[in-house]
Amino acid sequence: MSPTTTIRRGGQSGSSLLKVMIILTLLGGFLTVAGRVVPGVYNYFLLRDLADRVVGEYATLSLDNVKSRIQFEMTRSQIDVDDETFVVVRSGRGYRVYVDYQISLVFEFKETPLFLKGYETVTLTYETES
Repeated sequence: MSPTTTIRRGGQSGSSLLKVMIILTLLGGFLTVAGRVVPGVYNYFLLRDLADRVVGEYATLSLDNVKSRIQFEMTRSQIDVDDETFVVVRSGRGYRVYVDYQISLVFEFKETPLFLKGYETVTLTYETES
């Protein structure tokens, strides 16, 4: 019987593991961004719906009643915005509403902010009037 020689290539399994790690890292990054953007876009559309109701259904109400209804809706939907994000102004026929909602894309990793320069926030705007 003659001896046989077996040659093994161990480097290929290491590169496959590296490819899997890169894919999982990219998938994790995508899911992290989506985890912040998707709820932000959902809140923006809730604010748009509320703005449409203010200029439609609430057009005949006083400004104090409108503000209390807005506060109730935002508390119910668990949306925390400042006075510059959702602006209600009295107009001739009812109300004019401005929505300027910003979604932050600054992430922190070990107390270091991570972001793409020029893409720190996504700003979604909407304006409606009765």
